[in-house]
Amino acid sequence: MLMRSSGTRVFGGPAGRARLGATVAFAALAIAVAVSNPDKPPERRLAGGTGFEPLPGGELMSDSEAADVLPFDLHLPDTAKDNDETIDELWVRADDSPAAYVIYDSGLIASIEPAKAFPITLEEWYKRQVDDGVPSSLEELNGVQAYVVEATDGATGSVKMFVKGTVITVIGNGIYNDDELRATAASLLP
Repeated sequence: MLMRSSGTRVFGGPAGRARLGATVAFAALAIAVAVSNPDKPPERRLAGGTGFEPLPGGELMSDSEAADVLPFDLHLPDTAKDNDETIDELWVRADDSPAAYVIYDSGLIASIEPAKAFPITLEEWYKRQVDDGVPSSLEELNGVQAYVVEATDGATGSVKMFVKGTVITVIGNGIYNDDELRATAASLLP
């Protein structure tokens, strides 16, 4: 089940490309209608734009398609900059190692997979990262333990949390300061 689902926006795979062709035709019709009726804006639909496959074995899907095939809920950010309406691409792998990889217009990335795919605790992960010299901390966001990597010259900034049987990683890609990244990660908590 997708949290805060807002309908079909992203297309991928062979069936998706067929839908994309139909969507392009629909968009042309919507633009023609919008020109004749400027009070009604055309519906926004995205076909994805990064040009690479960030989730091996995954395919582009809409949020409603993802909700139908994933065995876990998608807890996604809900801020003015990053929300259901600003998803650029939603990659889903629905095999025996399911996962979702969400890319937002802002450049933020959210990765979601079952917690069993992450076999150690956040405390163990934190200790290993500190031993490797990663500037990080173990914090609490809205009552949930979070492993936070500060945005520095060598790190893009990220937050990793266990949420309702999933492990969620929010990656700032160097475009968020540390407070913005924490607030964005906290916005996805139930």
